[in-house]
Amino acid sequence: MGPTNLALVKLFQADMKLREAQGRLDATTKNVRIQERRVRDLNDKIAATQKQLKEQQARAGALDLDLKTRDAHIEKLRTQQQGAKNNKEYQAFLVEISTGKVDRNKVEEEALKVLEGVEKLQAELKDLQAQLEGEQAKAATMKTQITGQTAALQAEIDA
Repeated sequence: MGPTNLALVKLFQADMKLREAQGRLDATTKNVRIQERRVRDLNDKIAATQKQLKEQQARAGALDLDLKTRDAHIEKLRTQQQGAKNNKEYQAFLVEISTGKVDRNKVEEEALKVLEGVEKLQAELKDLQAQLEGEQAKAATMKTQITGQTAALQAEIDA
């Protein structure tokens, strides 16, 4: 074999070693990338849950305000009912107060459902944050473990 052929064989062997080292490097960093993707996904999920929680809290606040407004209106009608001049007026106020109470009860039931949803979202958010902390710790551990391995593999690739 001539010098050109020997050089080509050595180049081929060096290329094979390079590809093997790159393959090991990719395999080593793959788990870290997967873990980082899990952390990103959990962050996205937490952001979506926080947004949903804020919307539910705003809705609960609006329903609470609606309840207070209805209570004030019912009290106003009761005050007017006491000043009724005849039985017909008194009965009209009584019907209006009863209708207002029924409507108020419907709004109150809806507000309770929304508050239950808020509590559920808060618990879910707490669980997601605990998961995120665990995944972040796991990712940090994995990164520190492979730092030495990647440095050695990179040195091998560079050689």
